[in-house]
Amino acid sequence: ARTRLGQIAFSEQVTGAGIGAPIFHNFKTIISEAEFGSSHPDWFSNDQLNLSYNNYEMVDTVVEKVKAKLIDDNFAHKYYTFTQEDREQWSNSSTSLSLYNQYGCYSAEYIIFMNKCAQKLDNWAKTNYPTKQFELTMFAYHTTVSAPARYNSTTGKYEPKSNDVIFYEGSNCSLGLIYAPITSNIYLPLQGQAPLLDNGTPHEFSGDFMPQWGALTNRINYWIYSTYFNDYLAPTAVITNMQKNYQYAKQNGEGFFLYQGQHNEPNGTNFADLTNYLQSKLARNVNISYQEEINKFVNAYYGPASVPMKAYLDSIEGHYGWINSTFPEFATLIGCGTTRYSQSIMKTTYFPKANLINYLEHINDAYAYLMKALNYNQITQSEYEIYHDRCERESLSIRYMLRVLYCRENEPNDWDSSMNAFYRTCQNLGITHKSEGVT
Repeated sequence: ARTRLGQIAFSEQVTGAGIGAPIFHNFKTIISEAEFGSSHPDWFSNDQLNLSYNNYEMVDTVVEKVKAKLIDDNFAHKYYTFTQEDREQWSNSSTSLSLYNQYGCYSAEYIIFMNKCAQKLDNWAKTNYPTKQFELTMFAYHTTVSAPARYNSTTGKYEPKSNDVIFYEGSNCSLGLIYAPITSNIYLPLQGQAPLLDNGTPHEFSGDFMPQWGALTNRINYWIYSTYFNDYLAPTAVITNMQKNYQYAKQNGEGFFLYQGQHNEPNGTNFADLTNYLQSKLARNVNISYQEEINKFVNAYYGPASVPMKAYLDSIEGHYGWINSTFPEFATLIGCGTTRYSQSIMKTTYFPKANLINYLEHINDAYAYLMKALNYNQITQSEYEIYHDRCERESLSIRYMLRVLYCRENEPNDWDSSMNAFYRTCQNLGITHKSEGVT
């Protein structure tokens, strides 16, 4: 699930800006083609994948939609989102291209539009609801992930490319940002890396974008990722950098922080439950004793098998560090939101067969520890089965890589049956989805 622990508290804070609109990716729900396509065709980009801001008269319509939502839920939320569709494209209108050429990024057009909305909402709220405060929130995502800022070599800081792109700050309504770098490399810390463009080429900036966005606003919220949406069984390395990412987010903003995991899949491999546990702890205090919390969880969750399971965790996390230090091209992998990422990480050079077999030995040791505890009546049969399933779930990513990377050469006539048997094991362990939309 999307950060399962704490999800209720999160949804109490954030909602879509229109009645019935989803929390995110709601451009074309709030401004739908069914409602406005005939009367305002210029509000939609030529490819129909996102909205177009050719005509700023759409500002008034969006503002009215937000007002209706605010009144409908009695200002119950702090954040009201108007965020682009889940696409890798922006408007291809002549106005959009002109502003892109002026600012060097698509986000400038988005900011200017949202500033107009926020200012109108602020004036309305001051008059009609003077005690209410809320934030209209936009995405830095895909084509809008980079900021319209420039580096000033004299001051050593970034500054806005014009006053028009400084985020509106009002007494009742202000404009805020959700920084969602879906093309970042989740094997690396958020700090210091620039997400790649969707075609795999770097942005114009070096380093991460937080100093650029910080020149425009201090209302920065975070949405980062802990899975590959196109392959839930592909290996992940979230735990190593998680605390660093929370600390960096805390340093750069005081808003909400969403660490998105698997969608529509409550169970997982790659230490998914440990990841959720650590997220719940870091959400309360980014400076927890991280290794102590990891040890506490592993001891409780795996019981008598905690020693080999901790050895496995340390080994696989160390392996990710080895990949990063050994293969320079690893830093340029595209992030979790594209099929290219899981295809790039699933390589025999990154995961030699001998290493994978060695990691499975840790799991086999865990089974042996559990059997010994059962034989000595230290655990019941029911506890044994629970602990065993938990250990076996952690084996799935390694077994998956062995089949995908190595079984074809060894079992050319048994490939389909081998994978089918593996998938049945996944289902028996409660894992029903291979990717976001595939069971």
